[in-house]
Amino acid sequence: MELNKYDLVEWLTSNFRNISCGDCPIQKECDEQERKRTGSSYLCLNEDKTREVIIKKYNL
Repeated sequence: MELNKYDLVEWLTSNFRNISCGDCPIQKECDEQERKRTGSSYLCLNEDKTREVIIKKYNL
């Protein structure tokens, strides 16, 4: 089975909830989002935002 970039983004997005914050590859982006907002902002809880960050970070 061949994966295209859309499949990769979907797979990564669906698996981000299983990654601890300390090991998260988009932790920096999550921290930046948290600074912009009050309260806690976890990108992994919002799949649309997670997709957006992954696409931007990895130029997919």
